Amino acid sequence: MNNLILYLLCSYLIGSLPIGELVARLKTGNSLIQPGSRNTRPPGEMFATLGIFTGILVCLIDGLKGFLTVYPLAIYFLGENPYQNWLAVSLAGFLTVFGHCNSLFLGFRGGRGLAPTFGVMITLLPIPALLASLLGFWLAFWGTSSKPGALSAAGAMPLLSIAWVMLIRPDEL
Repeated sequence: MNNLILYLLCSYLIGSLPIGELVARLKTGNSLIQPGSRNTRPPGEMFATLGIFTGILVCLIDGLKGFLTVYPLAIYFLGENPYQNWLAVSLAGFLTVFGHCNSLFLGFRGGRGLAPTFGVMITLLPIPALLASLLGFWLAFWGTSSKPGALSAAGAMPLLSIAWVMLIRPDEL
């Protein structure tokens, strides 16, 4: 029980690490948090502040936070086969995203949670996550905003996951 509580606490704290904010303050001296708001700036402004290469690197590190909490950290705290305790791993993934959006280090403000969510999902269900993200990227670059892509990927992910588990991998149920 102590391992489980420690695992969940570590998941939240890892998610709470404000990588983008740290990089923005070190690189430009500016914050990514919108003044008077609890949210970060829109992705276009974030990339304008950080630069394309640095912005992509921050997104990859934020995605890595999701991967770390549901794979190596899960093995460390829950044992060799952590996915037998799928509820704990799912809760840890949720707490990572929650920590990213409500960072302890930023006064419970934070990012939008897309990158750590992708990190969690690509670890747990890689094929559906890749398909959903391809749809999201295609719609984001086709449109003038990232919102249609993110919303479509978020809507497609449960449908693709159910299809994957029920039709393609029923032996893993």
